[in-house]
Amino acid sequence: MPPAGARLVWDVSEPGESLLTALFPHLAGLRVHRVEDIGHAVVIWASCRAVQACCPRCGSPSARVHGGYRRMMADGAAGGRPVLIALQVRRFRCLEPACPVVTFAEQADGVSVRYRRRSLPLLAMLAGFGLELAGRAAARVAGTIGIAVHPATVLRMVAATPDPQVTAAPEVLGVDLSGVPRGPSATLANVPWAGVLARWRVAICGPTTTSATSQ
Repeated sequence: MPPAGARLVWDVSEPGESLLTALFPHLAGLRVHRVEDIGHAVVIWASCRAVQACCPRCGSPSARVHGGYRRMMADGAAGGRPVLIALQVRRFRCLEPACPVVTFAEQADGVSVRYRRRSLPLLAMLAGFGLELAGRAAARVAGTIGIAVHPATVLRMVAATPDPQVTAAPEVLGVDLSGVPRGPSATLANVPWAGVLARWRVAICGPTTTSATSQ
């Protein structure tokens, strides 16, 4: 057993890297150099495999490296502890003379995105929690697996989620009139947005459930 507080570092061989990508498919585009256990978290030290990157402004590829830096990103959890990716990022020089961008940083496909401190899989997972459970419950569930996140952050991720593509209008629409005053005034015509329901078959759900066609 290692002494308390000691750091454990494993250099990743080619078979070990294949095992990591089998367990974490989104790391397939990265070259994992080593894995470090720092006690409260697990750190994966990696770099991009691609030899070139495309300029985010003009889209032209470039392999001319201008410099680099290390970027730390949160990426899920393992064994109840957060997993961090220490990504060595290269800055490339844009080779397009007409492009106003001089240098740009590469992005790891399926892992990183500009101005984000969390990986794409982690963002998608937290947004999924938020869609199903809302802010506070989603944050509590994330905390049980080792991911610390504020409820307001979860709600921002939900708000940033694109709307699903609508392929066709619904044939039947349910309208809940439980909030409309009962009596003769509780008719579909008195609903403020009733004009949207024109020529749709409407199932009215309330004290007296009926099925009618809005004309």
